Amino acid sequence: MELEHIENSEVELILQKSKAVKFISFFDIMVSLLYLFFVPFYGFAGLFCLLFSILGFYGAKNLNKCHILSYFLYLLFQNIYRLSLFLLIIIYPSYFNISNISASSIITNSILIIFNFYFNYIVYSLYKLIKKYQQEFLNLVVKEP
Repeated sequence: MELEHIENSEVELILQKSKAVKFISFFDIMVSLLYLFFVPFYGFAGLFCLLFSILGFYGAKNLNKCHILSYFLYLLFQNIYRLSLFLLIIIYPSYFNISNISASSIITNSILIIFNFYFNYIVYSLYKLIKKYQQEFLNLVVKEP
């Protein structure tokens, strides 16, 4: 769909969501770097996470639809993996050599998973907002003061 005009309120919303995605991806970059520096065996997985986090940051900064979609899919895969692992640990704790699971760890992990899915929603909502515009038009939105 080609649009030639965009409302100021929609531009503001796009820029707000872009800032939120930049913040989320910047935090993701910092966590990936911490893992790389302090957990040496993290290696390839840390580089993989770092690459997608940087992709998300630059996608949000430049309103690049492809980068934002890639970051969204990465976060979605990561969240599904976290949720699956969490459910497996709750259902089969003996498989992971865990004798008991505290209620506080279940509550904490549940809250973190909810936050992660909310962050994923923010990234998707930015993608949904900008997918109808051509990249040249989005480039002009980014360059506006």
